[in-house]
Amino acid sequence: MSSRLDTITDWDTRAQQAKFHVATLASQCGITERQLRRYFHIRFGVSPNHWLATARLELIPHLLQHGQTVKEIAAQTGFSQQGNLTRRFKQQYKVTPSFLRSPVALK
Repeated sequence: MSSRLDTITDWDTRAQQAKFHVATLASQCGITERQLRRYFHIRFGVSPNHWLATARLELIPHLLQHGQTVKEIAAQTGFSQQGNLTRRFKQQYKVTPSFLRSPVALK
């Protein structure tokens, strides 16, 4: 089944522009949320929510290395509060975001 969404190659960029919100991403693509959910299940094997959550967590270490604060990153990646980012990050990576910037983590 071919879709015009197959031509999109910049999903990471689009996710950032949509602030990691499914409704905004669907709107950017000119489709409904339901269509986006079906496409993601076929293409990526996961829901758009799961894919977006993973994408934003994978972006955080890169942003930390470039000197952004956890508060700035939380706003940039669509977390409503800094504490939510820290909790989700710790669940995923078993360390806090601040730990990645510490001299111990850099060794």
